[in-house]
Formats: sequence, structure tokens, C-alpha cells
Amino acid sequence: DTRMQLQNQTLLLDESREMLAEALTKAAKLDAEATQLRRSFTTAQAERSQEQEHMAREREEVVRERDGAQTEREVLVTELNAAVGERDVALVAHANVTGALEAQVVVL
Repeated sequence: DTRMQLQNQTLLLDESREMLAEALTKAAKLDAEATQLRRSFTTAQAERSQEQEHMAREREEVVRERDGAQTEREVLVTELNAAVGERDVALVAHANVTGALEAQVVVL
């Protein structure tokens, strides 16, 4: 009877050891998966950070280009206004000369 109980307890102990070994194996596997997920997450965060930095640099470049184009436009508008002013002065001078010539023609 005692021998039978001892054999049963030994079997239970062996089964418990097997279950413990399986649980430890499963825990190690889950730990490895968790580690891999942490690495993947860290990599994804680093890539996202790099993408954000790249986008920020591109935005800054676009703003600089826009500001440069705006400045160039302002210069062209200033030059155009100056040219229009010179044209107006030339038209007045032309009108004065034309008027003087017409007056001389009438006198003649």
C-alpha cells in the first residue's frame, strides 16, 4: 500500500516536472517573442522619428523656397513699377515733343 502510494506520488512528481518543463519552455518562448516585439517597436519608433525629422527638413526647405520666390516676386514688382514709371515719363516727354512739333508745324 505504501509502495503503491510512493509510486503514485513519483508519477505525480514526474508529471509535475514535465508540466514545469513545458511551462518553462513556453515562458522562454514568450519572453523571446516579447523581446523581439520590443526590438521591432524600438526600430519602428526610430524610423518614425527619422521620417519626422526628414519631413521637418523638407518643410523648412519648402518654406525657404517659398520665401525666396516671394522676395523675387517683390523685386520683379518693384522693377515693373519702375519701368511703368519710366514709360509714363517717356510718354509725357513724347507728348510734349509731339505738341511742340505740332505747334511749329501750325506756325509754319
